[in-house]
Amino acid sequence: MTPKEAVIYLASLAPFVLFFVAAAIGWTIAPLEHLRPTPQNIAAGVVTLVIGLIIVRWRWGTRHVLRLPGTVAPEFDPPEDLRPAEADVLLHGKTRRRDVIATAVDLALRGFIRIEERSEGEGPPTWVLERTDASGGDLREYERKTLAGLFAHGKTVQLAALEPRFFVAEDLVEDELEGDLVRRGWFADAPARLRSRWATVGWVTALVGIAVTFVLGNLFSLGLAGAAVSAVWNYAMSSIFTWSPRPAAAPATRPVAHAEALLPR
Repeated sequence: MTPKEAVIYLASLAPFVLFFVAAAIGWTIAPLEHLRPTPQNIAAGVVTLVIGLIIVRWRWGTRHVLRLPGTVAPEFDPPEDLRPAEADVLLHGKTRRRDVIATAVDLALRGFIRIEERSEGEGPPTWVLERTDASGGDLREYERKTLAGLFAHGKTVQLAALEPRFFVAEDLVEDELEGDLVRRGWFADAPARLRSRWATVGWVTALVGIAVTFVLGNLFSLGLAGAAVSAVWNYAMSSIFTWSPRPAAAPATRPVAHAEALLPR
């Protein structure tokens, strides 16, 4: 068991352990008893909620716009040497199946794949992908894996034949694309890993909120303060995931630099 799995396991057990201990010492377990709208309970909940929302709004809820000196001239052409899949990950902060498709189409436009509609025998015409003789010396690793997955059984493949077997290669291409962007410094860490960490923190915090509600409700009859903690964290999660993970170092191109300026810090 990894440390991360151990933390998640222990955090998931904590509320149940707390309930058993509380029952042993005579605490009230019924959750509605801790949320009674007494003046003190309401005041504690409101104060906790307002302070928490102010912190979340200050940290994640607004755009941090970078003001660049001088005149900024708009550019309508894509940055040089920027692949379509890379641009999609940069803008949305995650890899998707469409990135693999975009890579295949981009390879066809650059002459590495030939896509034609052919008729074979008396059957209806079908789309066929054919690997050309173009040298792949300047291809990136995820592009090589795309070609390897497409033409694993020969230089020609029917589009319909890819469905039952290409999904494995799609996962490998997405992982390699994500890793390539991290190695090139576009992201501090893999976006999927960052989202997983935030999701873990969210679950742990929600469980902590339940425990705080339970403890404050029994000790001081202020269970609404703990409920406010959970509410604030849910709002924080929605604010964080509205935005893509901020790149660690965007490529040295003006359009991408402007896009990075609008991402949250």
